[in-house]
Amino acid sequence: MKNNETKRERQYKMLVLYLAYAMAADVHKKPQKGTNSGAEGRAFERAVNFHLGLYDRSEKVQGAGVFDSVKYGVIDGKKRRLAIEVKTGAGTLATLDERGEIVTSPFFNSDFVAYTPQFYPDLDIENQALFFETAVFVDILEKHGLIRKKVSGKMNAQKKGGGEWYYDILSIQSFKNSKKKYHAFTSDLFFEGMTFNDFVEEYNITIK
Repeated sequence: MKNNETKRERQYKMLVLYLAYAMAADVHKKPQKGTNSGAEGRAFERAVNFHLGLYDRSEKVQGAGVFDSVKYGVIDGKKRRLAIEVKTGAGTLATLDERGEIVTSPFFNSDFVAYTPQFYPDLDIENQALFFETAVFVDILEKHGLIRKKVSGKMNAQKKGGGEWYYDILSIQSFKNSKKKYHAFTSDLFFEGMTFNDFVEEYNITIK
């Protein structure tokens, strides 16, 4: 127990430092050189993992093609491995090939999605993270027309350089440019989603 507590304390300090960094990065200002636009999403993923008791995972974000979180819970009376993807704002859903087919997507292969329209690093994660069965979350995105194809930074550079290019990313479309769309989308999120504590209780998830 002492070692577990020590690990938790160590990872908590690392998380707090990264949350402070994410706040200072101010990812919502006009993009400019040196701004880490992914800091908010990375902070949210690390915070979700920490609060799920995945202290080692909370130390860094997971690589491409790897589920953000994996926990064991109980569904229909049986213990099951639950794959969870963590998303914020207009996050990436999949990478695509030149034919528009999915190359990699832990998201579409996951069981659940932990999502927040915008993560505030200085507020409690329990009051921000909403959990959905992945199929339910996809239905909400489709209902509001919020799934789009776009180009990655690397592909955009090829496009600007006159090279061959294609839409290589499937992502959540920005929804903040319309108050009507924003309120309709977030209303469905709060109606369908489970809070962090409800998710943990509903699926009998152990946090150590």
